[in-house]
Amino acid sequence: MKYDHRSSSVFILVALLGSSLFVDVKAQATEELTSAILTTEAVAVTDGEGDSSLTTTIADTLPPTDAPTEAPVTNAPTGPVPVLKSTCYDNTNDIYEVSKDDRLLYENKKFILCPNTVYDIGIYRFNETFSGIIDGQYPLVPRMNTIIQCGESGDVSNNCTIRGGDWGLITVPLIHELDFDTSDVLIKGITFESQVLFSIFFGLPGTNFVIDDCVIKNNVNQGPIIFNNRGPWNFRRHLSRYDKYEDPWAKVHHYMNDLQAGKMDEHRELQNDDIATLHATIKDSVIQNNTQAVTGHNLEFGIITFRVDTHNATFKNNLFIDNNYGDEALSSIGYALLNVGSEVHLNDNCFVDNSFFGSGMIIMNPGSLFDYKGNYATCSDREKLTCPFVVSFKTEQAEEDNDYNCYDNAAGTTCGYFPVAGKDSCNVNRDGTADKMEPVVVVDPPVVTDTVTEPPSVGSSGFILAISNISLYMLLPAILLVANINA
Repeated sequence: MKYDHRSSSVFILVALLGSSLFVDVKAQATEELTSAILTTEAVAVTDGEGDSSLTTTIADTLPPTDAPTEAPVTNAPTGPVPVLKSTCYDNTNDIYEVSKDDRLLYENKKFILCPNTVYDIGIYRFNETFSGIIDGQYPLVPRMNTIIQCGESGDVSNNCTIRGGDWGLITVPLIHELDFDTSDVLIKGITFESQVLFSIFFGLPGTNFVIDDCVIKNNVNQGPIIFNNRGPWNFRRHLSRYDKYEDPWAKVHHYMNDLQAGKMDEHRELQNDDIATLHATIKDSVIQNNTQAVTGHNLEFGIITFRVDTHNATFKNNLFIDNNYGDEALSSIGYALLNVGSEVHLNDNCFVDNSFFGSGMIIMNPGSLFDYKGNYATCSDREKLTCPFVVSFKTEQAEEDNDYNCYDNAAGTTCGYFPVAGKDSCNVNRDGTADKMEPVVVVDPPVVTDTVTEPPSVGSSGFILAISNISLYMLLPAILLVANINA
């Protein structure tokens, strides 16, 4: 089609006239919005190191623009607004009851768990006459603008343990009416132990969700840490079958069953491109003594599993120690982390005496984005792996053929939790100090998805580079000889 500059000029003129009529209205609205944001209290959730990128205002946590203009609230809260306790909480049921009031959704909420306390979490049961959590307390169900920490200092040494239950921490749609986002959440200094299904289950989008100075240990379950953000609003619009269940945990029960059966993938409306990203960080935490389960409806065969590509996650200065995912009779792989298309950053993590097997400790499926630096792994972690650290599959066919690129960043660096045993870089001195030390930063070349950056190969460019490194003085006799012959 031929480009007509005259019609374009007319269009621009009309647009300019329209914009001049709109500018006064926009300016007034902008002034009012700016004033509202400036008077909004900042959410005091950071990464613990004063990173301003992890501090937002409550205005930043409003629903996405493609969400319905009004939330489908069917059970609006009534009665007095609950007040947070000034002392510590010795029962997670109290935290759940306060959190579920939607009138507090945009308020900053800080819940302090009582030091030296074990919180025995219940299991979920559903039948024709009953639906709910039995034989224990509710799991942690953090909503946006929430801090849950152990003791006043939030240090793991204060000994707050979330023990047992189907889930230790869970964020999924349908528990609460307005759960469209889990932005600005900090979970600090808490131990998660011996959960039946998953210790931590991420099922909603959001920004600045931080797990800091926590412990995930002693699990024989379907997967200690699961990233499964499927988004909230799509379910409200298209999957009304959950609304027939009055109890929120009944909705969660059927939702989890649908995930297991793969029903979410059957709906075009639920494509991951339409789902907001979950931005999460797990830092300064210990993942210890977790073991592959033998039975379960939806088993994962590693410690951390990304089931979908709707995440941007950072793992920084964590210790993975004594985890056993090396039973070759149970599966074809045993991994520390499996990523299905999300963006993952691995910085200064330490892998000590774990058991994995298969292609690699960290598995990046097609479409995954990743980078890494300063990670360490003992040789026992790598002895049953064909690639010592990250394997990246470029295509689905390559995955079927087990054809991958191998990245080894886990050798020759240091461990931020234990000193390396003398000159033996394969092992650490576990009898030495276990206090967290400042990790030695090892700067590695950045590595991104294979669709962007390929591992370096030696070809003609390598030959040219080799020639360029030859001294000019070494070539001088040959140049003079050629000159004499031509003369």
